[in-house]
Amino acid sequence: MFLQKSWRSFLDLLFPVFCFGCRKEGEFCCTACRRNIYLGGTVLSGEKLDRVIVAGDFDRGLIRDLLHQFKYNGIRSLSEILIENLPDWVERELKNHLDSLGLWSSVSIPMHWRRKAERGFNQSDLLAQEISKRWGLLYNSKILRKNRHTESQMTLDREGRLINLKNAFAVGVDAREIEGKNFLLVDDVYTTGTTLEECAGVLKFHGAASVIGLVLGKNRNGD
Repeated sequence: MFLQKSWRSFLDLLFPVFCFGCRKEGEFCCTACRRNIYLGGTVLSGEKLDRVIVAGDFDRGLIRDLLHQFKYNGIRSLSEILIENLPDWVERELKNHLDSLGLWSSVSIPMHWRRKAERGFNQSDLLAQEISKRWGLLYNSKILRKNRHTESQMTLDREGRLINLKNAFAVGVDAREIEGKNFLLVDDVYTTGTTLEECAGVLKFHGAASVIGLVLGKNRNGD
């Protein structure tokens, strides 16, 4: 333990950490700036999803910057900060469902092995794990799997996204592990909702009782 702390201190001297909000040295997001991670936020209705809880507006607060650092610069520890600092209203909204409908499992959006190899991790996995720890939910990373490598969704319109993801997801476990169960589907950003809806459709097809989406931010450019 002493050696670990000494090594950490040595690394901090060589590579000091600065807050992405105010540039104060010491941590990636200081206590003051954590109040500004999530601004806005809403609850959306879904088609196959029962509803989608959106923690914040992707174009406000610090959520865009933190997610960029988390996903593309590989700062995995930000997953804990992002979940620990979810707004109080999100926790109340979730607890209303978690308490009333019985046992829940958190489910991540699966990533094709090729993209996961490129990035080194699945950001949705890390977020779903943190949510499971915070609210005591079951977690199984194999509930859903991705059948094939798909084009990036970022440059596609809604119709293109639907075509791109058609039949891209499947269950990765025995259907009996899904039938009659409740699932919290976790992702980082909501644009058109295509990915969440496709995954929810697979779960509902195999008998899921309820599927709620939880995303950290909504892109204003989506519908």
